[in-house]
Amino acid sequence: MLFFSTCDLQLPHDGIAMIKLTRLNATEFHLNPDLIKSIEETPDTTIELINGDRILVRERAETVVDRIVAYRVRVLEQSRKLSPPLIR
Repeated sequence: MLFFSTCDLQLPHDGIAMIKLTRLNATEFHLNPDLIKSIEETPDTTIELINGDRILVRERAETVVDRIVAYRVRVLEQSRKLSPPLIR
């Protein structure tokens, strides 16, 4: 079961939606979920990016995954609104 709210999704000025996360030092940041390679809890949640960088966050891995799913749902919903209807 997914638990998320629209406040977890942010739309910056460049028009690209990102997920909001919190570093261990309590600073918030926005991350493009397309850059995530893996997520693990050891016990801190570590996000590995496709460039090899690692980020430690306060959110549990399950919460990060829920936010990624919510992001992707939003992208699909917006693409459906922008796509012309199919001609049959």
